[in-house]
Amino acid sequence: MLNFWAGNAPEQWEIIQDIRVNGGDTKKAQSDASALLRENADIKGFFGCNNTSTVGIVNTLLKEERTDVVLVGFDLADETKQMLQNPEYHAVTVLQKQDQMGYLGMLSLNSLIKGEKSEQKYFDTGVIMVDSDYLMENAVS
Repeated sequence: MLNFWAGNAPEQWEIIQDIRVNGGDTKKAQSDASALLRENADIKGFFGCNNTSTVGIVNTLLKEERTDVVLVGFDLADETKQMLQNPEYHAVTVLQKQDQMGYLGMLSLNSLIKGEKSEQKYFDTGVIMVDSDYLMENAVS
């Protein structure tokens, strides 16, 4: 991901090469996001690659009232929904189609149990980009 942005971002962008791993701990994710804000006062955006990271970043941005920072995250926890519903913040989250993931996973497992081998290695289960407009137009829970 960093290599992609380092090679494709506009020249005026500086991509911070500091990846923080929280091990599924929301409080650590929040602490990491807060530290990144302190260390990079002019930061413009965050990417949370899973629900834990996203919630930690959301909590930090809301607590520090950083309406100037954009968030792209994953999944739709209550905290993330709160940020999306606040027009002062700029955020979008990627909602995975978990029902489709589970369904296709069980189909694959059933095929393996029957001794069938699938030639398909990857399944695109699709995603939904959720922003404030999407929340207003759709009942997302």
